[in-house]
Amino acid sequence: MCVLLLAALTLTPELPQEGLATAAIQKAVDSVAASGGGRVILPKGRYETGGILLKDGVTLELTEGCTLLGSTNIADYVAFSRLAPDAPDFFVEVPGAQARLANCYAVVGAVRAKNVALVGKGEIDGRGQAALTQGKGNLAPGRWRNVLFYDCRNVTVEDVTLKNPATWNCYFKECVGVTVRRVTVDAHANHNNDGIDIDAKDVLVEDCRIDSTDDGICLKSDNPHFITENVLVRNCRVASNCSFLKLGTAGRGGFRNCRFERCTLVPCRISPIHDWGGPMDAMGITDRITGLEGIAVESVDGGVCEGVRF
Repeated sequence: MCVLLLAALTLTPELPQEGLATAAIQKAVDSVAASGGGRVILPKGRYETGGILLKDGVTLELTEGCTLLGSTNIADYVAFSRLAPDAPDFFVEVPGAQARLANCYAVVGAVRAKNVALVGKGEIDGRGQAALTQGKGNLAPGRWRNVLFYDCRNVTVEDVTLKNPATWNCYFKECVGVTVRRVTVDAHANHNNDGIDIDAKDVLVEDCRIDSTDDGICLKSDNPHFITENVLVRNCRVASNCSFLKLGTAGRGGFRNCRFERCTLVPCRISPIHDWGGPMDAMGITDRITGLEGIAVESVDGGVCEGVRF
């Protein structure tokens, strides 16, 4: 019997110094996926890109010194609702809800993929200031995330730096099997700049450093038929102008077996969006760089909430 072993393909695409690099990066991703999986390595440099979609078995590595600059034109991204047109929408009553697939765009992400990863010492700068929509705030449409995975299996995000998202920074929506390790987040560019949002099962988040204008690490459950469960968050340093460690408010399916261990909560470096003003003054808190609460468990949508431990 003859057994043929295929080595994983590694590609380092040549990227343009001007204009969008989206097509070149996506072509490399598609080629590696077609070969059965492997690694796409992006070299040192600064490259503007729209939405990049990872495929089965593909690892995208950002070399140290590599910066992906998110396009500031929403037309350069693809709404995840177009990639999963059969997915149910639980937010018809709230058109601007950030969890709606129609409002889900990302610099790097995947839809219904398995064994995918974003790794390396490089960074993604979403340039979310370009989508700052004063007066519309939380429900402002037309904003992109830095990282978003929807309905994926076995997802890894390691070592990268994620900066300046236009809305939620790093979002795992209805995924199973997620590892987030040694990720650095600096998210103060726009409203809804959460650090890491987890609506997933079988999740490990560890050794991350987060400084965010909205929730730091937030567990969500938007699908009433999908429970966020078996989540472990440990050894993270979290700064937030809102809720540092949070479950909710979205809790339609609910939360089960979620643990937070050995995390350190510290003040943010800045607070460009939130100024809590009067309520904080009334409690004798005069530092304008502050948050709302260190721990928040907000089970308000009828889902389960059990086995939660801090």
